Amino acid sequence: MQDQVCVVCGGTLGDYNIASCQYCGGRFHQPWVVKDGSSCGRLVSHSEAMVIVFICNNCYTESEE
Repeated sequence: MQDQVCVVCGGTLGDYNIASCQYCGGRFHQPWVVKDGSSCGRLVSHSEAMVIVFICNNCYTESEE
C-alpha cells in the first residue's frame, strides 16, 4: 500500500492524528493536542449545518481571502 501524504505539508500521514477536510476531502495532520503549530488544519464551525468540522489550512486560507 502506498503511503498517503498530507495535502498541506506533503509529509507522510501515519495511522493516527489525521483528518479529512470538509471542503476538499484531502487528508492532513490533525493531532489531538496541537503544540506550536503542529497541525495542518483546524476545527471550524459550519454555520449552515450548525456543526464543527475539520478544514485543512489550504482551504481555510482560501476561505479567508
